[in-house]
Formats: sequence, C-alpha cells, structure tokens
Amino acid sequence: MSTEEIGAARWATLLAEHFFGGEYAGTHVLFYVDRPVLAELAGRGEEEAAASLVTAILPQLRQRSHRGLFGPLLALSTRWKIHGGEGPPPCLPALGLAVLAASEMRREAGRSGANYHAWFHDLISIGVPDIDAHDLWESYADAYPTLWRYLTWWLDERHVGELGLSTVAEGSRSKLGFADSQTLFVSSDRDKLSQFLYWAGVVPGEEREEVDLLGHFRIWSAGRDDLSPGASLMLAEGGGEQRQLGHLLADAARRWKGEVRDDEGRAQARLALTLSRPPRPRLGLAAPAPPGFPAQFDLHIDGEEVRLEATDIDQPLAPDESHWYGELPVEVTEGVLAAGIRLEGEGRVLRLAPRSVYVLHMSRELGCWTSVEHIRPGEPAWLLTSARHLEEVRSIFERVARPGWRPFEREGAVPAGWVLLRGVVIDRAPDDLGTIAAALRPRTSNLFELSGGLPMPRAHRVYLTGGDPDVILPAQEEEAPLLEVELDGESLDPGPGQVAIPLAPLTPPEGRHLVRVGPLERRYATVRSRGAVTPAVTRPIGHAIEAAGASGWGATSLDATSEPELPPDGVRILGATVEHGADAAIEEERRRLILPRGALRRILLSEEPGVMEVVEVPEEPPWMKEAGLTCQCFEHAPAIDAAWLVTYWRMRGTAVRRLDHIPGALSTPEADPPGWSEVVLGAPPEAVAEDERPDWGLMRERAEGLA
Repeated sequence: MSTEEIGAARWATLLAEHFFGGEYAGTHVLFYVDRPVLAELAGRGEEEAAASLVTAILPQLRQRSHRGLFGPLLALSTRWKIHGGEGPPPCLPALGLAVLAASEMRREAGRSGANYHAWFHDLISIGVPDIDAHDLWESYADAYPTLWRYLTWWLDERHVGELGLSTVAEGSRSKLGFADSQTLFVSSDRDKLSQFLYWAGVVPGEEREEVDLLGHFRIWSAGRDDLSPGASLMLAEGGGEQRQLGHLLADAARRWKGEVRDDEGRAQARLALTLSRPPRPRLGLAAPAPPGFPAQFDLHIDGEEVRLEATDIDQPLAPDESHWYGELPVEVTEGVLAAGIRLEGEGRVLRLAPRSVYVLHMSRELGCWTSVEHIRPGEPAWLLTSARHLEEVRSIFERVARPGWRPFEREGAVPAGWVLLRGVVIDRAPDDLGTIAAALRPRTSNLFELSGGLPMPRAHRVYLTGGDPDVILPAQEEEAPLLEVELDGESLDPGPGQVAIPLAPLTPPEGRHLVRVGPLERRYATVRSRGAVTPAVTRPIGHAIEAAGASGWGATSLDATSEPELPPDGVRILGATVEHGADAAIEEERRRLILPRGALRRILLSEEPGVMEVVEVPEEPPWMKEAGLTCQCFEHAPAIDAAWLVTYWRMRGTAVRRLDHIPGALSTPEADPPGWSEVVLGAPPEAVAEDERPDWGLMRERAEGLA
C-alpha cells in the first residue's frame, strides 16, 4: 500500500474484512488488534500503522472540546445503526485503538482502569498532543460502552452470527472490560503468546498447522486464570471449530523471532545450571543468548555491573540465532539452588527457577552437563537433589531407574544440603511420582506425540502389528483438569502426571487407529509382517568389493552364508571386519580419533617440539539433519604423530588428554613452534589428569626451552 493517508472508512473496511467473515459463521470471534496486524493491513511499519489509525479517526473527534472528544463519533455510529447498519461499523477504527491499548498493558502498574488509560492516552496523544487525561477519560466513559454494544448488535443481530458471534464483555471494570475482553489474556498478550510458542517448541519461521496449534493452546491454557472473557468464550466452544483463533496463533508463529518475554514485557532467558566433567566437577551458571539478545549486554549482579559477551561471535545476533554467553561470575550456593536467582539488565531478565531436583544432561554446545526441564528417556543424566528429598528420590529410582546409578561423593563438589547422583537413566515413569519429582517424568517435548513402537521404513505412522507406538501426553499445569484420552473411541485412563501410555499392551487389531488427547488427534496404522524369518547365520551379511577396470570399483552384496573367493585386489567387508585379497596393496593402518564438535578449538600435539595440528570441524552430514539427529563427535585421521589432545570449552575451560601414540601421515607438517609452546604453557595444571601430569611436565620443560 502507498504512503497516502488511510481514511477512517478504509480502515473500518480493512478491519472488518480481516476479523469478521463467512468462514467464522456461528463461532465466536475476537476483535484482537495488535501492531503486527495493523502493519499487515496498512502495508507499513508497526509504529507508522498505529499512527495512521489514530490520524484516521481525528475527523470523527471534537478536538476543541476534549471532554466531549468522542461525541461526534458516537453520533455518527448511532445514525449508522438507526439506518440499518449497512457496511462495517464506522467506530471500528476507534474500537481497534482501544484494543491495541489493552493488548499492550504491562503488569508492572497492575491491571486497572488507570493503567489502561495511560496506554490509551499515549496512543491518542499521537493525534491530540495536548489532550487532558481527565477529560479524555470522561469522554471515553461516555461514548465507548455504547460503541462496543453497537459492534455486538452488528454481529449478533444485524448479521445473526453469519460473520461471527460477539465476544464483547464488560467485565468488572467497564472502561477497561470491553477492550480487555477482545484480547487473549487480561494483559500483556504478546508476551504470553511468546511463552506459549516457546512451550510448544515452535522454531522461528516454521509453518505449523493451525488445528495443531489451537489444540495445544487449549491444553496449555487449561486451568489458567488470566484468559480474557472473549478468549474463554471462544475456547468453551470446544473441538477445533474456532478457526479465527487458529489463524491468530498461526500468524503469531510465523512472525515469532524466538524471543520470549515475561509478563512485564521484558525479554527473558532461562539460566542453566552447569556441572563440569569429572574428575573435577564444579557447579556454575550459564547464560544463554537467545534470539533478541545482543552479542553483549550489561546486567547487575550483587550491586555491580557485569558485561556478558557471547563467546563465539563478534557480530550482532540475527533474529533466529541462539548462542551462549560466558560463565556468570555467580557462586552456586545452597541459597541459589533453593530460591533460584533473577538477574536484570537493559530491559532483559535472566532467571534460574528454584527446584528441589535439578536434572542435568550433556550439552553439545557447552561441553558439560547442563540443567534441563525434564529427564530425557533412555539418556544418562546427573541429578542434583536437596538432601531433605533424597530418600523420596531414592525410592523413586528403585521403581523406575535402570540399575547403576550412584551418589557422587567429592568434598566441595556441591553446596551443603545438596546431593549429586550420577548415571541416572529412566525410560518410563509411572503416574504416582508426586509433584516433587515432576522433572523425572521422561519427555522430549511438551507436545502430544506418538513415539517408539516398530515403525515401517519409508512410511508415515505405519507400524508392525503388535508394535504400536506410545502416546506421549502434552505437558499440563498442575491445576489443569486431566486430559481425556481415547483409542478408537474407547477411553483410556492416564493417571495424574502420567507422561506416556503404551498402546502395544492393549493389543489393538491390525488396521487404522485414531488416538484422541483432549482436542488433538493423531492417526496411525498397523500391518502384519510377511512372516519371513531371517535364518541363523555364522557370520554377518557383507559386501565384496573389487577393481572394475576404468570404471573404478564394484561392490556385490554377499549372502550371509556365502564364502566367495577374493580376487588378489579385492576387499570383503563383513560387519566391522575388512578382509583384503592376498596381493592387495594395503596402506599402513592409520588410527582415527573421535573428537568433540562442541569444543571451541581442538589441537593435537606431537611430543616433538613445534609439531601441532589445529583440527577444524567438518560439515555436519545432511542426512543427520533430515533425520532429526545431532552430530556430537566426528572422526579424524591425524596428520601428525599425535600424543596429546588439547580442547577449549566455553564453560569447562581447557582440557588436556594423553593419547596412545597415533602415527600420522606427515612426520613434520608445516608447524608454528611458538604456537606449540603457547598451547603447552597456556594449559593450567588442573586441565591435566593427575596420573598424566608427570608426562605433561616433560612437555612443559620442552616448551619452556623453546620459549
């Protein structure tokens, strides 16, 4: 759209066509106006679009008499109604301005008429800069309740719900209630929407199905006390019929940049509790730099200003990028673990929520154990639990954890009153864990999923009969009612806090099946195998590889029991065994190292002074991304005679590890002797294991001689 002014009539048409239409017939609708919607309709930036809306209604106002500011608009709208209400209500732009103010209120001043009035006053002041606050409020109270009732009449009576049914409600505060009823929440809508999108695991720029978002929104919002009257009325319709709300959520997901805000409108991120690797475990706090956070910013810790800097970037963060800052200079004490910690700076909040049980999994990005919301099924974890809940946690482990977990007892590793447990693996937890152990209920996301089972390859949600998947239930607030779960119309009974319902033990028959969880549904099918049984074999199936002249090499699959002769230049691969033909020219075997991708740098050192190799990370295999897998390590054939590996980590610092002698392809590659010395001398003593320090001492002597 061009930069020419948009008049009130045009704004009324744009708003009416966007929010009300035949597709919403018979369902309740919200007149939910926010800045992104205005920008989309006007084809301009958010600030310019909001200013345009204010400018459009100025001719409808009595600007010379602020106490009766909205009198002309009320008169115009009354005449419109008397004459039959043809076309959109002329008061729609003014009502949209009221909703915009309600949707942007912050809780810092409380939800009240005075707080709402301040936001509305700021918007009106764009076009009427000298407006008196008291006069504005009096004029608003005289006109707006009637204008809202005209909108309800237009939807429910004039069009008998064919464009949607009204959700306008007065509420307990008449001046605020009308506009507030058209928001999603009673205030800070945009902020709570970001919290929902984060909970739902939405990736910025990702397209999500409206019905799926709507269903999960119903589950997420169940039991909340901050939904607006209009949103509550819409959700009460049940099922997936509320198309407008699905559109709204899908639009929000498309626009979302990954930034989460608290109820005061401040960008927030969750601090992570970190545990450096044994044998020198130490607790720390790591600060994430999620989308919307700068590469560096200042915050206040114990009255002092501290600058955080993302350790691996030097440019401003892109809207969809996530990084980590360096370790926070905060001691993890008994009080921090029990009460949590909240840090603020530059309009942003970093927060560690208090827990009785902290679950820590290995983080590829940080190279150390890092706290997570829930334990992941089948993955080893460390647990940090308060001593007063230790016996309760032990009793839970006896029922649900794999054998092998044990306490980690090292003086000074954790604060007094807390206990560290290692090697904890939980695959599935019963429903009676209790609230203290909510984090011990295994899950990989907050969403409704079908997981496990025996899926057929290259088929979508098709499983072998008897290998039906598990139903992973969505996460819920403690106050929310239990979800209704059905399989093919038959009710299932998940207990309080249950995460997974195995379907295979229910022995569903072969064919198509429908699983319903609350308002959501998933379909899957089962098929019988062909009954083919793999025969017992004495050796694994393999491949024979031999030279094929100018065309290169040829490979032939081997039957499990065949023993073909190998040509002189052939190779046979059986499992992990490689067999060569008698005359095949074989290179001297070169051992490969398994190196971590998550380290900031990886350096191999030879015992020969000055010989080193800086190992770069290869590109992650595309097939792993397509399969939803993460690549944590990679193989590397050293170019030097490698004896030591030095790695540098964001949170752990430097780590030095002794290698068995690994021959390289080069005896003396291009090397930088000063670099070799700097690496050796720069490693602190605690970076080397105690039993390897004597050998490292010899390396230091050589380095000091060079230096």
